Amino acid sequence: MAGAWRVDTVIDLTSSLYLGLDHPSGALRPWRALTLGRPAALAPDARAGRLERQLAELLGMEAAALARSSAHAFLDVGHLAAGPPAVLLDTAAYPSVRWGAERAAGSGASIRSFSRGDPVALERLLVRAPPGALVLTDGFGAASGTPPPLASYLELSRAHGARVVIDDSQAVGILGFDPRPGRPWGTGGAGSLAWLCGRHPSPAIVIASFAKAFGVPIAAVAGPSAVI
Repeated sequence: MAGAWRVDTVIDLTSSLYLGLDHPSGALRPWRALTLGRPAALAPDARAGRLERQLAELLGMEAAALARSSAHAFLDVGHLAAGPPAVLLDTAAYPSVRWGAERAAGSGASIRSFSRGDPVALERLLVRAPPGALVLTDGFGAASGTPPPLASYLELSRAHGARVVIDDSQAVGILGFDPRPGRPWGTGGAGSLAWLCGRHPSPAIVIASFAKAFGVPIAAVAGPSAVI
């Protein structure tokens, strides 16, 4: 049909390798065994700690912890809400972020929503929220093509004793520090906060899958050492 999309022109967003990165077996060093032969919770790989330190350095954070996926990380992050638990949810957040909010609600947290890119609406919620609330949002979003005003979110959250948790899977490894003409994406790949703010001010927590920019099926939670 004239003007119809050809199948081979559509990006396959069901694949974590949609940026074209892959890892052929010949590019990897050989190994004696594919697995440790037991659950990772019982015998963690000794190399995990080194990788976590490298990821924290990449993201400009004090510490990082590995996760199976960003979805798994967000299912756990609701427990960080302090006091009477409250979660303030960006209505345009990625599904894995919303799943984390739903699990927090199942554990007794109150959930309130605000429109993406609306710090005024967020402030109204923060004024009424108990200290220790979590603000769940995305960094650079694939759907919107723009990031929310993260600097404003962080400033408001600090003023009201809340903590911002950002799903930055789309930006980590691509956006970075010091964007300028000729390198609009910045350098270093630290993600949306580096690109927008030039630094990672507390109290932010970043959750990111590395299946996008790096084509690796693993994720991490990064932030202040005490929280991680």
